Amino acid sequence: MKRVVIETILSVIFYTLLAWVLSTAVQLFRKFEEFEETNWSQGGEFSFEFNVIPLIIFSLFSVFYAIYSFKTRSTNKRTIEWMFTSMTEYSEGDERESIITSKATRAGYYTYGVTIPILMTILVFLPFISDDFPIYLFYMLAAILNISTIVYGIVWVKEYRK
Repeated sequence: MKRVVIETILSVIFYTLLAWVLSTAVQLFRKFEEFEETNWSQGGEFSFEFNVIPLIIFSLFSVFYAIYSFKTRSTNKRTIEWMFTSMTEYSEGDERESIITSKATRAGYYTYGVTIPILMTILVFLPFISDDFPIYLFYMLAAILNISTIVYGIVWVKEYRK
């Protein structure tokens, strides 16, 4: 149970940091567009700032997460291919954990069925805010992943304690 709780927390942090890094990249690309649109013949000025803190934090966390995930896998499945194509919280130890994982996965799937239509409805407002808040979509996608991951973790713990 402890493994699933830790993996759930780490996944939520990972998705949130990834959205933060990607939103920073969007801001960087907007600066490149601004640079291309600068009229240099009229003596235009251009200033450039880029926040590397999200990238550094994400990189450090990713290394920690990869090492943790590699260490918590069973010894017979410690291959690079398996590491990048599966999640440790889906590693069942016995038939009971397999049933628990099945119930938690079903709850996570239902959560997708609820959150995606709600967030798609919110996307109606994207044209109105995309110029002021271009990183809106990254945080929406992170929210979908985080909500489903949290529901999976909660249901898994609840079913495990029965």
